[in-house]
Amino acid sequence: MPIRPRLTKGREGFGKRVAWERSQKGWTLADLGREVGVSGTCVWNWEEGNTHPRPGSLTRLAKALDVSAEHLLEGEEVVEAVAANDDRNSRDPDAPVSLADLISGSREAIAHAAGLPASKVRITLDYGD
Repeated sequence: MPIRPRLTKGREGFGKRVAWERSQKGWTLADLGREVGVSGTCVWNWEEGNTHPRPGSLTRLAKALDVSAEHLLEGEEVVEAVAANDDRNSRDPDAPVSLADLISGSREAIAHAAGLPASKVRITLDYGD
């Protein structure tokens, strides 16, 4: 199943982050398109929220912009949550953790490792026999 950013009208979310990262490099739409292997029109459509990149293009896009795919898909909030979970785990591995915190941190870590938005990760507990 392809990784799909949340498509929104106008330049919000994914498209806004792509445009911002592109502008930080001083690249035109065509420059970024060449780096990713797509047309400038394709990049424009991503930035405008009209279309979304295929998984391979998303990987090349993130690499070209020197950011993670998750940052492009979900923004800083998710990246910061993963970092906070990493910090929490590195401080004291024997410290008690609530089940809710453990599930939340695991969801973020799994999403990060898989290059998926955390909203696509489902964790199920089976309290049966």
